[in-house]
Amino acid sequence: DWADYTDMGFDGNYIYLSSNQFTFPPYNFTYVKVRVLKASEVYSGAQLNWVDYWNLKQANGDRAFTVRPAYSVGTVPPPMEYLANAHWPADTMITLWGIKEPFSATPGFLWKGIPVNFYNIPPDAKQPGTSCRVDTIDSRIMNVIWKDGSLWTVQNTAVNWGSGTVSGLKYHHILTDSLTLVDDMYFGEDGIDYYDGSVMEDNSGVMATVFARSSPAIYAGAYYTVKRPGEGIDPAIGILREGANIVTDGCGGRGARWGDYSGNWIDPSDLNTFWIFHEYVPASPGNTWDTWIGALNP
Repeated sequence: DWADYTDMGFDGNYIYLSSNQFTFPPYNFTYVKVRVLKASEVYSGAQLNWVDYWNLKQANGDRAFTVRPAYSVGTVPPPMEYLANAHWPADTMITLWGIKEPFSATPGFLWKGIPVNFYNIPPDAKQPGTSCRVDTIDSRIMNVIWKDGSLWTVQNTAVNWGSGTVSGLKYHHILTDSLTLVDDMYFGEDGIDYYDGSVMEDNSGVMATVFARSSPAIYAGAYYTVKRPGEGIDPAIGILREGANIVTDGCGGRGARWGDYSGNWIDPSDLNTFWIFHEYVPASPGNTWDTWIGALNP
């Protein structure tokens, strides 16, 4: 098998690498694998030892798909490494996982279904002047963060704000001490597709999201928004980099492949500056994409 859609999380002592495993042609999905490394061995350049977990089953008993390990940040280390996955392709539940002391003789495990509002595979995103759409992938969770007892996830989902179904963002906020869902939010705009989000939280509790956005009047570009403590997601979005053309590469299948590997990280020097990046379509050359990186200090 070979690894696709890899991701990395960490809890201070260990590094967690997740992947969807596929066969070689005809490329059938087989299972999710999570490989755990000792951070001390990675940092020192020592010979690596690892522990593997594979063929994971989510809370409804089905085979898991795209299990995301959390990026653990904040002032205290997590009690365990948290991971999460959406139940592909649609459901009213996600699965929360936990792994504690994976190299010990008796590692600890968490496996719990968290009921949530409905999510489903979104339509591919529209672009100006073409029937070719941007591939919004599906409803898998795009990234997971843990900070001081709070876990956030974001994913794409189908949503209808009034004039028809578009792609929107869906957030889950879980308190890991009590395994309680405290926020379950949709975000987007009528007639405009929002997709491929990446979340991060700063030292003061402000959460930032970088995401892609397009419509029949808006070229695919990179945008951001914030959520302050005790408030909803700010509808006044910011522009990281506007698109200026269409992308058609790969169009003819689901759509032109796009930026499902966006990024969002907190600057360790001040713990309040977000470094965000995403794709946009430049004016020239045509049918291509570039990446734009920016600093955000809300």
